Amino acid sequence: EYKCRIPTGPGRIVVYSNIPEASFTATGPKSFNGKGMCVQELNAPPGEYTFVFNEVAGYTSPTKMLSSGLKMTLVPEALLKFGASYRADTSADTGVIIVVTNLPESKFTITGPAAYSGSGTCWGQANVPAGQYKIMFGDVPGYELSFFDKEKSIYVSSGFGMQTAEAEYKKIGEES
Repeated sequence: EYKCRIPTGPGRIVVYSNIPEASFTATGPKSFNGKGMCVQELNAPPGEYTFVFNEVAGYTSPTKMLSSGLKMTLVPEALLKFGASYRADTSADTGVIIVVTNLPESKFTITGPAAYSGSGTCWGQANVPAGQYKIMFGDVPGYELSFFDKEKSIYVSSGFGMQTAEAEYKKIGEES
């Protein structure tokens, strides 16, 4: 006999942008506000959400491109993730790096034409010089990373928008 569990619980919503001044309002089963380059809402109830992005001087907001806001549906126990890009009124000569994990205790280092370090579930850096970057994720006691999540490589090109790197930590002994 095969039993199948139907997911019913909350999920995660990750919203990232290409500028630190970005802010938005999300309305839906749970309303919340976000500000910055990377926001993660944990334990978000499933359902339809509408995201409205605020104006930032010197940029065209994503909401101007989507007059009524962006509508997206979070299914139970899933990850809803998207990037909202503000278009600069002048040309950009740098890029953006976004790092997303599932553990607040996670730490990482980024090396390449410039060096950065960060921690947490959602992190962003604007004005990143173009080039190849390596992201190394640190160990967290009681958790492990797959071989593919320990180190990520991304290429940032100027004016191209956002590059994201993700790592999913699993409890040691937990099945996927």
